[in-house]
Amino acid sequence: MENMDCREFLGQAGVLMRQRKYDEALQYLDRAEQADQTNVDVYMAKGVCLASLQRYKEAEGQFETVLRLDRRNGLAQFHLGNIYMTTGFEAEGLDLYNRAIANGYGDSQIFFNLGLFYEEHDDEEMALRNYAKAYHANPGRADTRVRRIYLQLRRGELTAALQAIEELIQACPDLFEGYHLRYLVLMQLGREDEAEQSVEQALQRFPQDVGLATDKVSLLIEKGQYDRALEYIVQIESGMEFGPGDRQNLALQKARIAAEMQDLDKTIAALEEARACAEEDPVLAMNHKSLFLLASCYMSKKEYPKAQICVQEILDSKAKSEYTAAAIYFKPLLLNLAGEKQAAEKEYRDAIKQLRGLSLAAPGQMDFYIFRIFCLRDLGEFDKALELCDYIVKAAENSGEVHTVRASVLTAMGRQAEADEEQKLARQHTALSDRIYDMIAKGEWNG
Repeated sequence: MENMDCREFLGQAGVLMRQRKYDEALQYLDRAEQADQTNVDVYMAKGVCLASLQRYKEAEGQFETVLRLDRRNGLAQFHLGNIYMTTGFEAEGLDLYNRAIANGYGDSQIFFNLGLFYEEHDDEEMALRNYAKAYHANPGRADTRVRRIYLQLRRGELTAALQAIEELIQACPDLFEGYHLRYLVLMQLGREDEAEQSVEQALQRFPQDVGLATDKVSLLIEKGQYDRALEYIVQIESGMEFGPGDRQNLALQKARIAAEMQDLDKTIAALEEARACAEEDPVLAMNHKSLFLLASCYMSKKEYPKAQICVQEILDSKAKSEYTAAAIYFKPLLLNLAGEKQAAEKEYRDAIKQLRGLSLAAPGQMDFYIFRIFCLRDLGEFDKALELCDYIVKAAENSGEVHTVRASVLTAMGRQAEADEEQKLARQHTALSDRIYDMIAKGEWNG
């Protein structure tokens, strides 16, 4: 016979849980447990409350109690798996997820969690498979569709991604991300006119959405319409409400325009504006590309201490990027340019060690070799530099970059005729996709 006291306390706790008043809910769940110590729902609810309060060890005990009462309870296994995943015991969490599925638990969230797990571990096939299962379990979930689209984009499946985006917009017309993704994919496909139509259509639906407005600014920049882009930024700043993150994005767009117009001072001013947003909110840490551009601008103005601060920010960042290796090289380079030769030599030696360590960990990353070559070149150790050049000519996919690098070494050696030949070879190969190498090789900032 059902215990009415237990049922009432459970119902009261449920109301409080929906209001996220977990501490208060636990008080009623304790009373429910006193009324009926065999009710699985009581321990399940207590586990959910405790997990929501990040009291994971206590929550784990509640879910284990559920499993002692009902060893095939897939929901308890799912929640217990979440705790293990959250606390770093991924193998145990994965096992519990699989056991929950085997016991008939098929909520879309478990497949979504598995998709995230496999995506983080670079198993794209398993990630896509689980996102598909999450979608079939609950077709109304927009986040599942979005994750699948991002994976398709990462795999270069632009046409398939565009079709999935159209389906997302049709199913979730009030979701901003669908329109933003459509703009990005159309731009990657080179369909600028359609991208512009898409942004305009989205802005009619979301006239105060700063993210979409920023997409329009980016599109105008891509089309080389810098004056129109700047005018539109003024409209956004005067007519829309936005926070520090949006303000930072707009500042970065202004920096992009100034850089394209080769206006060094305005580029610096815009980047410093973006940087100020990061100081206001640590979550908005400047991306490495922007910091590197700012360092390059200051280097061009021979304001080496300011450039060094930017470089150090990149090096101190927990995140690593393609600009990390460049920053390792720039640290001694800036000292060298500032005339601090002795300190520069010490930093060059340290940079060579760091870059060699990175090469050992990831032999296929040519950036680490290239910046090591620049260090050796600056130290006058030309034979070692050319020896590494010989290797990366054989190993690099973009040999145009490598010939540019070799030319810089030959120029430093005074062998200009050979350097000119290398530059000819560079032009015959893939055009430089990034200006870092070109700028370093030529010793100049080119916007």
